[in-house]
Amino acid sequence: MSQQINNYIMNKETTFDMFEESLTLGSNNSMDVGGTGTSFQPKKVSFLDLIDHYNKMEIGGSKAAPVVAYPIQNDLHEHIADAYTSLQEVGRRFKGAAENPIIKDNEKASKTAIKVYKKVKKIQAAIRSLGDDFEDLVV
Repeated sequence: MSQQINNYIMNKETTFDMFEESLTLGSNNSMDVGGTGTSFQPKKVSFLDLIDHYNKMEIGGSKAAPVVAYPIQNDLHEHIADAYTSLQEVGRRFKGAAENPIIKDNEKASKTAIKVYKKVKKIQAAIRSLGDDFEDLVV
């Protein structure tokens, strides 16, 4: 009897057909658009239609956003801002040095600290003016 059961099991395993279970293709067809993934058909467009569409885009203001050219587009403005804030700290220190009683007693050192502070302020003003120049670099 056990031999018959073993033969039955062996015959069942060898006759298993993996395509017998399901011949349908499963898919996540929630949009109900078919197997190609789209339900739109190509449509003919004339040259005048293209010109009309371009004119509508210009009137509507849907042009691409302005950009700055490659070498300066990424993070140059951040580096300039870092330079400005670093100069702010340098200027603060020289202003504090000019007010320090030890430096005030030395006339040459006091004048030099004030002179450096004024130069730092001029450099900061030049950096602030770069903002207008960046607007002119937009292409």
